[in-house]
Order: sequence, then structure tokens, then C-alpha cells
Amino acid sequence: MIDLPTTLLSVLVGLLALMSTEQPMATVGDDQFVYQTATERPPSEAVVAAIAAQTDDAPIAIAGEYGPLYEVVDPGALDALFDSSGGPDRSEGTVTFTYANRRVEVDTTGRVVLRPLEQEQV
Repeated sequence: MIDLPTTLLSVLVGLLALMSTEQPMATVGDDQFVYQTATERPPSEAVVAAIAAQTDDAPIAIAGEYGPLYEVVDPGALDALFDSSGGPDRSEGTVTFTYANRRVEVDTTGRVVLRPLEQEQV
């Protein structure tokens, strides 16, 4: 049996609960995939859901193929950056990082932009 950290389990449980009720919007551009979700959804969940929507895979398959998100960015810290409950208003800002062979940009509106990593020229 695989021993998954509590953070990953909570992200997966949240994803499964939200997937049944939420109808996010996704648009595909020439060099990007834009996924818009509810602002109430934690950004760490939105990132995995966006990649799953782009690849037409289950969220758990994303972690299996590319490794868990927490190996690249701390999901709790990412979520806390955009959490305005009980603190200052976080109405603006973006975070950009690399995950699953993509450049991932998350903002406070629930938007996740995925861009392919540039192939290095030899």
C-alpha cells in the first residue's frame, strides 16, 4: 500500500468532491491552455485539475505520471498565498512554477495557464 502524505490526500479528496459539482471553463490557444475555476477552489487543486483537463486524464494519473505536486511546490503555501480569509485582501498576484513538463501560472481569480516548456536548442 502506498503511504501518501496527508496534504496529497486532502487535495485529492477535494478534487473529487469539486469535480462532481463544478463546471470549469478551459480554452486552448496556440501555445497555452487556460483553465478557469471558482475562486473558492484552492490553487493546488486547480493546478492538478487543469492538467487533468488538458490531458484528459484523471487527477490521480497526473501525480502517477509526473510525481506529486508537493515535490515541486508546497501546496499549503500555494493555497495560503491566495487565501484572504482572516487576513489582508489578496485580490491580485500570480505564482509561476514548472510542473508536469509545463510552465504553470496561477492567479487570484482561479485562472490556471499552462504553457509547454520550451525545448532547449542543441
